[in-house]
Amino acid sequence: MFPYQNMTDIINTLPFILITLIVLFVFVVFASYTLNQQMFSPIVTMNRTLGDIAAGDYSMRVSYTRDDEIGSLAKGINVMAEQIANNLSQIEQQNEQLNHAIAQANHANEAKTRFLANMSHELRSPMNAVMGFAQLGLDTKPPQECSDYLAKLKLSAEHLTMIISDILDFSKIESDELILERSEEH
Repeated sequence: MFPYQNMTDIINTLPFILITLIVLFVFVVFASYTLNQQMFSPIVTMNRTLGDIAAGDYSMRVSYTRDDEIGSLAKGINVMAEQIANNLSQIEQQNEQLNHAIAQANHANEAKTRFLANMSHELRSPMNAVMGFAQLGLDTKPPQECSDYLAKLKLSAEHLTMIISDILDFSKIESDELILERSEEH
């Protein structure tokens, strides 16, 4: 059953088996240490760096000095982090510019609304005076030719007053100051 003839042969081969096992154990430990240093440790470091980058810390970089696949992967992670940081910086600058442009547009819109409201009020008063004087002129029973002129003047002033009122309503709509009223016109 055993290739050994007697117990002495077994005892004589035991030191050889023990030395072989010790050498094998030392080789496995050395290989594990080397594999850990060459492969697993850099991969764990890159994984931590990727976790930091994913969490928003784009300043993290992987140190690499190798020219193999691990070094190439580390270099790729660094390039990716740099591009993300640059893109984020550009987006932040563009957001600042957009916010500034929006603020300027809102300021200009408010100025336009105030201008329209002021001008509408300023134009309405003289137009009411024109309509009133035209009506006073019509009430004096002027000659037919003057009566036609005064009637056209009054009608034009009424139309212009309606346009001015519409402009004032638009400015009130833009500034959320328009109050709707129910009208019983049919």
